[in-house]
Parts: sequence; C-alpha cells; structure tokens
Amino acid sequence: MYLTSNEANSHPINGPETISMQEHKVNAVVSHENELLLNTVQCFLKDEIYPHEDAVDRSGEVPLELGRQIEARAKEVG
Repeated sequence: MYLTSNEANSHPINGPETISMQEHKVNAVVSHENELLLNTVQCFLKDEIYPHEDAVDRSGEVPLELGRQIEARAKEVG
C-alpha cells in the first residue's frame, strides 16, 4: 500500500520530510509496472496453461511437445 503525500504528512510516525512527491510518482510507476506484469502473467495462464490443465491432470504429466510449446511461448512473452 502506498501513501499519498497528505497521508504521509499526517501519519504520527512520519513528518513532511518522510515522503516526497518524487517518491510518490515512483511508487505510481512501480504500481503500474506491477499491474502490467500481472496482466501479462494472467493472459499467459489463460491462453497457454489453462486450456491443457484437465488433460495434464488426467495423464499426470505434461507431454514433451506441449512443454516445448509452452516454453517457446514463455520465451516470446518474456
């Protein structure tokens, strides 16, 4: 959780010097990057993993070719 500058300034432990607007902007960027990463992972799972989940559960293994396809796709995504 990130504090706004007003919240940080009013916090009993912190004073006005504890958090700057620059730090607040950095937190917003990191949060946005985290959202993008989370979205990428969720899409990858939905498109590349979940469609094979039942078959892999039934067989108890990931077929070699499927594993290679997933690996290649993961490398593409980054």
